[in-house]
Amino acid sequence: ITDAATGAPVTDIEPYLGAWGHSLLISEDTSQVVHAHPAEHLHEGSDLKGGGPELTFKAALPKPGLYRIWTQIKRRGEVSTAVFTVVVAPPAIR
Repeated sequence: ITDAATGAPVTDIEPYLGAWGHSLLISEDTSQVVHAHPAEHLHEGSDLKGGGPELTFKAALPKPGLYRIWTQIKRRGEVSTAVFTVVVAPPAIR
């Protein structure tokens, strides 16, 4: 994650609802909905500021197709949302 204004890596992500971020993924036909958190966990007693610059979201998507993704992180007390569209390919046949 980089700061849009400076291009510098972001290292001050704050916890938001118990995680470093949240992603909601919805299939084009809206039949599939997945909620994911970063693989990087919050650890009790640790410095709860300073997440980033990398967050790894791992979501098992149930079928191929187009998915819209909304990802939220909190920084400087403000929640920001990034929106992506991705194509999920069918598994390769071996």
